Amino acid sequence: MVGLDRILSRLEELGRVLTIGCEWMLFLEPEPLADLPLPADDGCISCHFGYFWIASRIADRIGCDAIACGYVGYQDHWVEQTPYAIEQLRHVLGQRKQRLLLPVGDIQSREDAETELRAQGLSTNSLELKCLKQRGDPHLTGFPLKTVVDTWIDNLKTDLVSSRSLGDPANHTLVSREGAA
Repeated sequence: MVGLDRILSRLEELGRVLTIGCEWMLFLEPEPLADLPLPADDGCISCHFGYFWIASRIADRIGCDAIACGYVGYQDHWVEQTPYAIEQLRHVLGQRKQRLLLPVGDIQSREDAETELRAQGLSTNSLELKCLKQRGDPHLTGFPLKTVVDTWIDNLKTDLVSSRSLGDPANHTLVSREGAA
């Protein structure tokens, strides 16, 4: 990630706003789910599905039946955020008795996202965090989109039922432990 300081700043902000206790953990992302012969224009789906692999394993570990992420409507053309990818991801998680929640999925513009953040007393400086590997939107549709999504979904399913685990819980970094406000 580029801008870990922005992530820590966002955690501090959220700690002031959230009314429930939260533990923020920073996990190293596993290697890509598989070395696949995918085109270079597959967008950011490999990392995003890696995030869901981690989230699903954490949810299993703590007995949680829901996983939420910040996908927004104005990015629904990105491979991992297309309606097709979300539908497939919901199906895979549903097979594990986990629900995918998209609490900001109805936000249709970056300006609306910034307005909502400000209304909640949050800054906009952490919106759409960037990583060093991020690629441009490949604008995939139709069969090429389906091929990429289906390949990653198949690999996510395989890895979620494999014995591969997050490892020792002590191997994560506790970023912050926030008490109830």
